Amino acid sequence: MKRFESGPRRSAKSWISSCLAFVFCFTAVFPLWSTGTASAAANVAVDETKNYISLKNTDFSSNNPRVGNYANFAYQTETPPTGLTQLGKVIAKDLQYNYGVRTSTAPYSDSQIKSPNNIVGFKDAGNGLFPMRLATNKPESFGSMFNKERVTLSNNRSFSTYFSFKMHGGTQADGIVFVVQTASNEAGASGGGLGYSGVAKSIGVEYDTWYNKGLDNGTPRNDPRAIGTSSGNRASHVALVLDGNVDHDAQPKGAVDGKNIANMDIKKLSLAQTPGEAASDPYKLFHTWIDYDGLTKKFNVYLIRENNNGTYLVPQVGTDGKLVIAGNEVATQEVTEFPYLENGQLVSRTSGGSVIPVKPIMSDTQDLSSMLLQDDAYIGFTAATGGSYQDHDIYSWQFNNYSGLIVPGTNQGQQEVEQAPTHIQIVNTVPLRNASGLPVFFQKDTNGSNGVLGVKPVTGAAGDTPMDGIKAGGSTAEIQAEVRTIDGDLIAGYPVTFSMYYVLANTQVDIGSGRKVWSETLADDSDMYLTADGYEVRTQRYDRNGQEVLVREITVPSDANGVASVNLWNLGDYPHLSYAKARIGGELNGKVYGGGNFDTTPVYFESGSAPVVTNAKVGDDRKTIVTTLDMPVTYDPHDTGGFYIEVPDPADPSATVKIPLVVKGHAKDSQDEDDPFRLVLEIDADSPDYPPSLPVDYVIPPNVQTPLNYDKDKGSVTGTGTGGLPLESFPVNGGVTVPVENRLCSRKS
Repeated sequence: MKRFESGPRRSAKSWISSCLAFVFCFTAVFPLWSTGTASAAANVAVDETKNYISLKNTDFSSNNPRVGNYANFAYQTETPPTGLTQLGKVIAKDLQYNYGVRTSTAPYSDSQIKSPNNIVGFKDAGNGLFPMRLATNKPESFGSMFNKERVTLSNNRSFSTYFSFKMHGGTQADGIVFVVQTASNEAGASGGGLGYSGVAKSIGVEYDTWYNKGLDNGTPRNDPRAIGTSSGNRASHVALVLDGNVDHDAQPKGAVDGKNIANMDIKKLSLAQTPGEAASDPYKLFHTWIDYDGLTKKFNVYLIRENNNGTYLVPQVGTDGKLVIAGNEVATQEVTEFPYLENGQLVSRTSGGSVIPVKPIMSDTQDLSSMLLQDDAYIGFTAATGGSYQDHDIYSWQFNNYSGLIVPGTNQGQQEVEQAPTHIQIVNTVPLRNASGLPVFFQKDTNGSNGVLGVKPVTGAAGDTPMDGIKAGGSTAEIQAEVRTIDGDLIAGYPVTFSMYYVLANTQVDIGSGRKVWSETLADDSDMYLTADGYEVRTQRYDRNGQEVLVREITVPSDANGVASVNLWNLGDYPHLSYAKARIGGELNGKVYGGGNFDTTPVYFESGSAPVVTNAKVGDDRKTIVTTLDMPVTYDPHDTGGFYIEVPDPADPSATVKIPLVVKGHAKDSQDEDDPFRLVLEIDADSPDYPPSLPVDYVIPPNVQTPLNYDKDKGSVTGTGTGGLPLESFPVNGGVTVPVENRLCSRKS
């Protein structure tokens, strides 16, 4: 594959249209089938009219392809840690439910866990309802659900989710937490921490129904009392919680109403009702949206109540961002339509036809990205009961690895939500060996984690089994990844985003109930560069924990065979061993395609190669030459010579003179970042070799040929990194010079 060169970029739309045409023509002649290799044509193509998201769960029935047939669930029990008498999990196709019970309570029986009579987990609740029941009317227990495999969050760990839920029955304790965390799909804990207490390196939004004050099992709790109450154990608030800590006073800003907490009443906006309240004011569900933009650090939470008659209650929010209180309850307005988007804002319509905004009940600007150890996260929910209890049901759940509200529906302003492809595989790996035939491996961490570290490879013994990966040829390597839908079909035209990273550290992370797991802290490999024909690398800089982080990614669509390909380049030293990642989804032609499922593989750069100039042209100021090389290059800023061009001598038109050039720097890409493939050369009028027959303000005329020459003994251009080889002199022994494009010239030199 060729690297990206300046010029018109091919749009994703034209590429996708080409893929569609190929697929349709192919299917007219040949039958299609799903295969484990990249040799067959794709069965389906991307539909640009749909909104693809990472996780689509309209319910949790066996008709949900992320759940699969209940009969195929795997049931596993674990040795419970101190304080628990039972710990287990139910593994569906792409989702996992975890449960635990404290020693003070009898464990669940097999029939209470296993379908079809289970009382928690993937639940058939009758009447066509199939919720995820996180916790039930059982005291001192917890439940959690997470995606089985991590998904990659985009744009500095942005995310957005929509879900519907109901907490009912029992004695109104304790609540649900939506969780983004990077350590384990088995996280969760019992008690007043809503299943979230102790789940470290995480972001949570809690929907709390029980008032906890003071110490709860030794852990501080500082819940606000529900509006209109001064005693009792009822609560009803939504709050941002971080790092497994539900103590609102522990927030970096403290509890700030309207920013990181929204305190409500135990009337119409009570998150959990007593049986008497449910009889006098029945409702169907709550709907909520959580959106975090990692680029702007903007965080918003929305909540509405759906009534049994098909109307909705929208909490009223004042100009100060706080809930409007009327007497001893939150003021609400009734609307007759499920919300929709209008000019990017969530709105709905009253019975009189008026359009009203659905405002966030919490809105703040806060760096949440730094809470996570890496971009790859487990997404899900926790819930728990203490001495009191209730059913905690999630009815539908959508999630995307980008910011942007998810509003499912078919009406104007709503979205036809489609599950993004879920399977991706890097297909061109080989056993990794060095030039001597010995296997190469990552360095091992010595802290007991048995994890890997860094980018410096170590050499194994002849008898060691090599790891699979991609071996570069010199400074470059091609990576190919095939993409499949949740049904296993190869898909054409779907974006794939490629990046490079390494393991920075291995640390133990709490996941609740006193359990710890080893987890990797990942860092984007800034010594790597990515190219693809017609597509440009995207370079971003983020502030995380007070430090600037540089991230490079490139997004390309899968081809007519469902395969996406890019080139990787080493800007660092040799040898270099890093990880390549191919993740489903990305931004193409102004449209966001969700996803986040990914595959990774090691990439081994053993030794560098010598660069070659492939193109040169006169700059717009006619005092510079912009050169393009076939690989990334660097130079010594104190030794910038070696280049020169030949032009006619004004004093003797039959002769030529050589004009010395110096390297001014790398050319800039469209993001004003250095392009490591292009150098800007500038006429050096201060050089002792500058022709005296030329004026010091000489400009290259448009009607002359200007062949480019290079003397490596006078220059310092090399392939990037220690071990990169120098640019060789040209021309050699009267060989061909590098032609220079000179606009308005009669022909190229």
